[in-house]
Amino acid sequence: MARHQPLYKQIYQQLLLDIRAGKYPPGSQLPTEKELARAYGVSRITSKRALAELAEAGLIDRIRGRGSFVHIDARHTERPAPAQRPRRIGFIAQDLGHAFGLELLAGVERESGQLGLSLLLRLTGGSQEAEMAAIEEMLAHEVAGLIVFPVNGERYNPALLKLYLSGLPVVLVDRYFRGLDIAWVGTDNEAAAKEIVSCLIDSGHRAIALLSPPPEGTVTIEDRIKGYVSAFVERGLPIDHSLFLTDLTTSLPGKPQQEAYERDRNKVIQLLDAHPEVSAFFAVEYNLALVARNAVEALGRRIPADYSIACFDAPPEDEAFFTHVRQDERSMGEQAVRLLAELIEGREKGESSKPARGRRIVPSRLVFGTSTAPRPFETGRAV
Repeated sequence: MARHQPLYKQIYQQLLLDIRAGKYPPGSQLPTEKELARAYGVSRITSKRALAELAEAGLIDRIRGRGSFVHIDARHTERPAPAQRPRRIGFIAQDLGHAFGLELLAGVERESGQLGLSLLLRLTGGSQEAEMAAIEEMLAHEVAGLIVFPVNGERYNPALLKLYLSGLPVVLVDRYFRGLDIAWVGTDNEAAAKEIVSCLIDSGHRAIALLSPPPEGTVTIEDRIKGYVSAFVERGLPIDHSLFLTDLTTSLPGKPQQEAYERDRNKVIQLLDAHPEVSAFFAVEYNLALVARNAVEALGRRIPADYSIACFDAPPEDEAFFTHVRQDERSMGEQAVRLLAELIEGREKGESSKPARGRRIVPSRLVFGTSTAPRPFETGRAV
């Protein structure tokens, strides 16, 4: 089979060859969607589309509740499948960085191609206005559904609310909206943060500085902070909120980064001056881990001899250095497309717009680098 074709086309071509060769004679039953999916290592959506194409070409008859059967004249009369414009879906993202985002896009692109879906991409730069404009543009292009990596914000974007209420299939990635039953694919951020902070605590660290952008309205950040708190609570340890820096702006899209970086570095230096007991940092995003490293180096200190740093989403060039939570972005993108395809198919059949598994957690993993070590016990240093 031609590997450049979408997977459903490859399955279609193989079944067509099998029918012509007599492997499946007229009137015989083809494998089920589930059996084909298992045999070819694909999703049931993919195998289902292959069977649908065979039916449209007049090669098989699909009987609800019974299965797919080779048409009596399948080997002699094959009519061309009706020409169809590929379904178009949209992907709207606030930002696609090397620490998080590019692999997500790669997953969306790959799975869209495998399912024969045309993809329209727009980036918003962290602006709700740009996000709203992108949604309106997608609707003008008559997309069958949308995947959205939403903009940070204390309030829902009215355009997203409008989409939710209209019934257009929508899947959110990375973050969800509390109180709205919109399909979502992402990481269990609270559990992942709890695991990495627990490792710091179990290495002897007790004064762990928390570095975060403003969490209000961004459940991803809120959940990571909850994970930090849960790690301390589970061990019966006190939580020092004076070690929380939750107004950092280095990682926010649309902000002057050099100015924000210098301002955030100075805040970290001030925190260390005021709290010499600090021995570790938990940065909820990679760029803030860079801020912490720069601040430590500016003070003439070393990592991890003097301070340990752990974070989320270190990119390839730093994954051996930073201990970090590695999110499976590619899988998130692929699962978002598959979930959206389910929603689109259900809508076309007049079924409920809510998928059977509307929220899908993609496992993450903890990667240990050289940026963490047991708490130092240096003479003259408060611990």
